[in-house]
Amino acid sequence: MKKIIKYCVIFFGILIVIAVIGQALGIIKPNQDTPATEPVVQETPAKAPETETPATETVTEESVAESSDARIKFGDLLDVTENTVENKNICVLKVKIEASLTKGMTVDQNYHNIEHFIKEAGGDKYDSIDYWAVADMEDGSESKVVSFTVPKDTIDKVKSGDLVAIQLKDNVDDLYILPSLQ
Repeated sequence: MKKIIKYCVIFFGILIVIAVIGQALGIIKPNQDTPATEPVVQETPAKAPETETPATETVTEESVAESSDARIKFGDLLDVTENTVENKNICVLKVKIEASLTKGMTVDQNYHNIEHFIKEAGGDKYDSIDYWAVADMEDGSESKVVSFTVPKDTIDKVKSGDLVAIQLKDNVDDLYILPSLQ
């Protein structure tokens, strides 16, 4: 009887690992039944130095209830903000993630989110993407765990397929990873 229980536990453990790896590789797709909705757009003046002509900043705000997880693969999309400053189209993505099987997989899911956003959700139209991932901490607070900036040359390489998610770590700027995830 103990052997049967042991084999069942091993079997279910293997199934869980296969499911997680399948999602990470894009073989198994997360549920995408949530319909997409149009974001609310507000025009606000951007702050510019006094010697320059003021730029226009377009801000797109979405609540969690309005966002569609189809734009990311892992976690919940909290906010998408689009800014146009000095003729550069910048996007800020804020995502709430959950821990994965390993520290490395927890960090890597963010690179997969960016790859998916660029290839499948129109993220290639931006000159820069600022990515922020937050998670619930053990003390109940929510804190930033991963952040980075994806420059235009990296966006173009991801879109063309010359760069894949697992290579993004070495091709982003201002990479921050919570020390406990390193």
